[in-house]
Amino acid sequence: MPDGQGYLATGLGLPLLGIPRNVDPALVQLFLPDDSALSYQPHQADQEDSSRRLCQPSQQDRRRSALPAGTARFVVSQENGVSLERAIQLTALPLHVNFQRGATLAFREDWGMKLGPLALLQPPRGGQPSDHEAQRWARQRLNQGDLMVNPLFEQQMLESLCALFQRRVSIQRREFFKLYGQLRNKPDEWPGFPEAVLRGWCEGGWIEEGMERGKGRWRIQPVDPRLVHIRDNGVQLVGLLTARGLVDLLAWAQQLGLTVQTVPPSCADMPRGWRFFGNVELLSSSSGLPLVDLEDWAPDPRRHSWILEDSLPSDSPPWPTGLNTRRLTDSVCGRRGPDGHWKPKQRFPERGRAPISQIIQVETSQYGKRRWLSHDPVNGSWFSSCHRNRVALHALVVATDGLWPFGFTNTETGQLDRLYDAEAYLPLPLGRYAALTGSRMPGPTRHQPQDHTYRYHLDRSFRLYQSDKRILPLTPIPTAP
Repeated sequence: MPDGQGYLATGLGLPLLGIPRNVDPALVQLFLPDDSALSYQPHQADQEDSSRRLCQPSQQDRRRSALPAGTARFVVSQENGVSLERAIQLTALPLHVNFQRGATLAFREDWGMKLGPLALLQPPRGGQPSDHEAQRWARQRLNQGDLMVNPLFEQQMLESLCALFQRRVSIQRREFFKLYGQLRNKPDEWPGFPEAVLRGWCEGGWIEEGMERGKGRWRIQPVDPRLVHIRDNGVQLVGLLTARGLVDLLAWAQQLGLTVQTVPPSCADMPRGWRFFGNVELLSSSSGLPLVDLEDWAPDPRRHSWILEDSLPSDSPPWPTGLNTRRLTDSVCGRRGPDGHWKPKQRFPERGRAPISQIIQVETSQYGKRRWLSHDPVNGSWFSSCHRNRVALHALVVATDGLWPFGFTNTETGQLDRLYDAEAYLPLPLGRYAALTGSRMPGPTRHQPQDHTYRYHLDRSFRLYQSDKRILPLTPIPTAP
């Protein structure tokens, strides 16, 4: 009867309920350990062609702030008097979640740089702040929303991911998309939007995807929470915290007299960043979160060469030889069709953008290992990697005059947009640097159809360095004639 687990739920964390179509329910209830009952109603997203009828908690019950832990019972009462029952176990997330750890991500999109570790030795966690007024303020601050912030959805995602990784070392991409889709419960804004959401969570530092050591499985793993230095007296929270843990951190900052700043997300489907200014050493010792230097999480990109020519050790494990493989084409451009391909409206310079038909190839071994390939017709060579983004950028560089599909659309604010419909992103180290230094978090936008893109914000010092040294092969913005 229960559909999935509690961490795949909408509302408070209760699971959806799937009932066979041949059952005609008169009443659907969930009896809690204290013998109180929650009512379930038909789910809006129920599909008539599925084998089960989905039910969800009532709107009133989804507003509950707490549930008793213990054994609960689903009871489906039928018109004929026969009832169906199924027991489930309700458990609360602990305040401090310890993530399961196992196989490490051995092949990360590091671009030859040393990315910060996902797991850290956690110091003893601090207690809860004693100032009740600070806790009240923290809850209010966390629940503040506007057109760009959806605090309920943000907290549901954080709680759900923490619950997942408390039980499992890693998850697959499709599991992230399923979780995100169930909690969001509305159509995608544009083709490729869920993939862009996942990328934003990785660049923001909550999770990371890569190839695990050993079996070579592509997986998503969590990042242990930490406070990363962004300036002398300032830090930014990086890593997964539960909503309760985030409330405690905000309360500690308020109680200790630190200034709290939010970093707005790219859209309401993405989480906020949190920055703290003041006595950050005291905040670290009180909250129990490790204090980490910026270089130990996202190295300075100004000291790196971003020329994309040769494969790196992180691009792929040794490819199996003598085995059957399958190679297919994979579109890099044009998922939104011809009307949504070019942005902005002015003409690009000659060879300033890749054609809408731009493709790469994806090769899969008989044991499931996968890599992508891009062909350079000038020298007749192939560039390959298990990181699709690196191969996509290589193909776009070959198809243009060596340009990435990104350019500054607002030089005053450092707004950097993907300029046309190309499924590629800045290198992961750059994205993480932007998340820590920019005025907004990186991620997809969804304001107006003509503005659907992927967006970054880079700080002024990096913009000046880029203007002088041209270390990134950005596309010059076309100007109107």
